[in-house]
Amino acid sequence: MYRGKKSAKYAGYVLFVILFVIMAFEWILDLGYESLVLIPAAFLFGMIGYWLGGVAYSALQEK
Repeated sequence: MYRGKKSAKYAGYVLFVILFVIMAFEWILDLGYESLVLIPAAFLFGMIGYWLGGVAYSALQEK
């Protein structure tokens, strides 16, 4: 499915951002315009997924 480490990182990033949006959906609706403050949090959450995607890819390549 993945063609390389970079693809695995991007897949992890997208997955974690989608998970963040699903988890924070109620806050996004309640905050309205003020929910823009959650954009940096979504970016941070996505970067964790980016890192984990690379780690998972490296771990699978070693085996």
